[in-house]
Amino acid sequence: MADEPLLGRSRRLPTDTLPAHLASARGRWAALILTTAACAIASGPVASWPTLEPMLLDAGVWESAGDAAAHANLDAVYGASVAVQLGSSLPAGWIFDRYGGRVAALGGALLAATGLLLMGAATCFPASWSWLLWLGYPTAMLGGQINSYGLFSFLWLLPDDQNLISSMVGGAAALSDMLALVATGLNACCGLFVGHFFVLLALLSVCAGSLSFAVCPTHAVCLKLASSVLAEAGTPAHGEREDAAENAQGSGNGDDRWCGKEIDSVRSSWVLMKRHSGANSLLIVFSILYVMAMIYPNEQMFYYYKGLFASKDTAVELVDVYAFMYGAAGFVCSLGGGKMCDYLGLEKFTQAAAWSVVVFAVIIPVRSVPVQVLAQVVMVVGMQLYMIIVNRFAMLYAPPELFGTFGGVQFCFVSVGTLVGMM
Repeated sequence: MADEPLLGRSRRLPTDTLPAHLASARGRWAALILTTAACAIASGPVASWPTLEPMLLDAGVWESAGDAAAHANLDAVYGASVAVQLGSSLPAGWIFDRYGGRVAALGGALLAATGLLLMGAATCFPASWSWLLWLGYPTAMLGGQINSYGLFSFLWLLPDDQNLISSMVGGAAALSDMLALVATGLNACCGLFVGHFFVLLALLSVCAGSLSFAVCPTHAVCLKLASSVLAEAGTPAHGEREDAAENAQGSGNGDDRWCGKEIDSVRSSWVLMKRHSGANSLLIVFSILYVMAMIYPNEQMFYYYKGLFASKDTAVELVDVYAFMYGAAGFVCSLGGGKMCDYLGLEKFTQAAAWSVVVFAVIIPVRSVPVQVLAQVVMVVGMQLYMIIVNRFAMLYAPPELFGTFGGVQFCFVSVGTLVGMM
């Protein structure tokens, strides 16, 4: 893998081009924190499937078809949503590369709100509209994925902390899953129906997306800052990556009206991937195996616990614990993981992440509640470490203007490989 870049310390940014609220370091950190909180809301609790599934069943979705059919339908909805989320990295990357993080944050939030409204309709009218989950859940996952790209706007505003910022994307997703516990708590104490919670969260997502749009820097500002920082660093790798991108774009038509730029960006990313084919192939194979090792246990968690302990109550308690663990442990791990990646380097950091899958596989069959909680922690840590790896990899091998598309092309391969493997 390429050497860790490039960005020394205490870079001086051309603050004359920044809006007033981003002109100081304190203002930039405040904007990053606000955007992280907003992305956590706009992502919604949709990734906390084990906690959501019992609530959806209690709402009566596909109840008339019988328990087995309801189980099968919900599994299929989750599987389709995971595929959409993995494949959504490419359109999310296109949006980020062309329009910037602030547009991605707002557009993703609006899309997530649409998905949440559809989920609300499915749970409020399950006898007639359960099928809306097929549209609502994948749409909410897609919107949350696009929305998270708003945080990448800060990569060049705070260039000395790029690993931390990359890890905060996973941290925001982790915090969003704790909203599933809010839904459970409001239902228990106030009788708030889960469908009404989805509608309320949709409204909050629109507000959160608007806040992100207001505080994130424009795309033009981000590219200017990136150029300034990389020019000061004087890294040869940057020139090599730019040359590959320019050569590939030069062979395209460059038509802005009919996705010409997007096609050229994909072509440029492919050229870069072929230039470093060994490293990219290893990452894609590693990603497919890693994602498969984590997705299936997450999908079947509620039913696995129900069978392991022969108790629905224990299963419900454990999936609620998982939502808390994903939020708390995931957020802490995402923040600490960025610094850990800086300390170990990407190669050793990837090896450490791989060992988390081995530990998880050893302890997951043990019929013990404390051990299963430990398995949840290991799974959460592994997922957060993985996200740091893929984001860091894209930063190492792609120039700033191709960061989103390059990662999206990689995830297309991962998505196809994962679907084939699960079939």
